[in-house]
Amino acid sequence: MSAVSGMEPHDDSYDLFLHYPDFKCLLRSSYLVREPGPRFILHGTLGSYVKWGTDPQEADLNAGKQPGTTGWGIAPKDAPGKINTEADGKERIGPYPTLPGDYMAYYENIYQTIRHGGDLAVTPEQARDVIRIIEAGYESARLGSVVLL
Repeated sequence: MSAVSGMEPHDDSYDLFLHYPDFKCLLRSSYLVREPGPRFILHGTLGSYVKWGTDPQEADLNAGKQPGTTGWGIAPKDAPGKINTEADGKERIGPYPTLPGDYMAYYENIYQTIRHGGDLAVTPEQARDVIRIIEAGYESARLGSVVLL
């Protein structure tokens, strides 16, 4: 990544612009909204994907379910994402299934790595980089300018 800009100084909402050498990314979040927007919007030259609603794991936790129980992290069938793309010369527009989430896989990976060796799914360097991006967003808001990383 080359630069971070545009983060608002409020913890309940932000617009964060990430400028990479080959593309740009906008991360937008707002916790206190009356009418929520899509959860994810991904646009590229060959397609788009839009997903509404919360992570099914969040809904499961709010409903009192325990991770790992039957049906955990599975999105309702009436809440798929929507894809609009082209592959092998054929256009595809319509629902796209949401893969089940698994928060516990992250912690299981840490446990297995500590106990038995192997690779971490999220390296310390990747975690550090996320913290750097967050800090750069706050710095950009404070300075009112782009922060290079």
